[in-house]
Order: sequence, then C-alpha cells, then structure tokens
Amino acid sequence: MIGDEANKALRLLDKKPRQKSRANGVHESHGEAEAEQFAEEALARLNLPNDRGDLDTLRRSDHGKVLLAALSRWNTTVGNSWIAERLRMGHHGSVSRLVITASQDEKHVRELRKLIKM
Repeated sequence: MIGDEANKALRLLDKKPRQKSRANGVHESHGEAEAEQFAEEALARLNLPNDRGDLDTLRRSDHGKVLLAALSRWNTTVGNSWIAERLRMGHHGSVSRLVITASQDEKHVRELRKLIKM
C-alpha cells in the first residue's frame, strides 16, 4: 500500500503544466526589444555586422559573437534561444557552453570588463 505522501506526489505529477500568463508574453516582448537595441549598439562597438545574413558568414563561435552573447545574457532578460537566433550562433546549448567557457578565460573576462565600462 502506498502512503499518503506518495499519493500526493503522484497526484502532483498528474497535474497539467500551468499555462503562461498573458503578462509573461508582454514581458518577453519588452525584453526582446531591449535586447535588440543592446545587440545593435554592441555589434557596432565590436565592429561586427548588424545584418543577420552577414553574421552568418562569421563562425558560430566567433570571438565577438561570444562576447556579445555573454553581455546579452548578463544585461538583458532574453534567453539563449533568442541570442542564438539573433547572433546566428546555432543551437541554444552552444550559446550556454560558449558563454561559460568565455567567463572562465581570463583574456575574455578582461575584454568583457572593458566592454561593460563602455
């Protein structure tokens, strides 16, 4: 016989996932607009092309793209999926891996600090 606690846990698992609130969509669109403006300014400072087609010509792990991805993650509310799409970096998991690697590299950290001061 299953105990009361186990029954409660099983009932919780059977519940349907909660739907996103409508306000959440407004928050996401505001975050994307802010992140787009941030990306445009940072691309110009890093001398990277703003056009997505031109960004495709650069490697997905391009140094400037990785720096901008890290800055976007720390300074905006958008997720890795948006960053991967905007900067043409492939899969959103790659963004996470590249940002973590960059944040552990002393050279990248120095460059990020310079960019933040700008």
